[in-house]
Amino acid sequence: WFGRSWGGAVGEALLCHIRNGRSNRIIAGSGAGLTLLELARRKTTALGKFSPEEFPIICKLIAPVSANISVQVHPDRQHLANPSDEPKEEVWYVVEVTRRPAVVAGLKVSPSQFLFADDKRRLLDFLDVQPADVLRLPAGSVHSLIAGNTVFEVSTNSDTTYRLWDWGRQERTLHIEEAVNAATGAKVEPMKGKEQTTSYGLVTRFDAGFCLLEQHDAIGGEVAIETRNRFAVIAVLWGEFSDGRHILSRGVTAFLHAHTRITLTVVSPGRFLLVRPQ
Repeated sequence: WFGRSWGGAVGEALLCHIRNGRSNRIIAGSGAGLTLLELARRKTTALGKFSPEEFPIICKLIAPVSANISVQVHPDRQHLANPSDEPKEEVWYVVEVTRRPAVVAGLKVSPSQFLFADDKRRLLDFLDVQPADVLRLPAGSVHSLIAGNTVFEVSTNSDTTYRLWDWGRQERTLHIEEAVNAATGAKVEPMKGKEQTTSYGLVTRFDAGFCLLEQHDAIGGEVAIETRNRFAVIAVLWGEFSDGRHILSRGVTAFLHAHTRITLTVVSPGRFLLVRPQ
């Protein structure tokens, strides 16, 4: 999924975000050359009901190559450790699975018991997942992604993470007290989508509360998308789609302005995700 421009491994990519004055750069289409933040400030209708300062989501592709991500917790509003911390919840769409089990979905014991155990791995509650599974990661849930697997993540706009354990690695700071306090016992949960047959294929919708995630499986024909009073984000997993000017193919992310209606022609059968903040 990730190119190698300098020989190093890339484990995570921010696909769509505006945070702390930083954002993605638009490489084609309306606003090419601008950052998403610059576009939103120039065209105030682009985000719809949202302002640049209140951009609601972050979209990422996470694909740790050789090292598991830390066993971590994101807090809810009642368990923030610092005034600058923010609550966070996430949704993971499983893109690829090459190692099993792929996901840590919680603990089999309390966080305190876990920390004092010699063999911590056996106390992790693993979840076996398949590509196209969708997982809800509520605030307060202990979780991790095992190296060799890939997920598309949508989260609320927060970067607050408390590391409970880092698989014995010593390089990064742990936040043990904060993580123990923030771990509410909530579990990572598979979500069940609602399917709808369409003229071009099948749509499966998952309502995560803070966003609506749609999986579009397109065999042929045209896909009409209307954004109404909020923007949307497209992430192509495979296949090719055309808006008449650009080809959207595997790995491409597209930002759709609010109050927009577009039609994508299916060039080759494929699948894309559509994220709608709520």
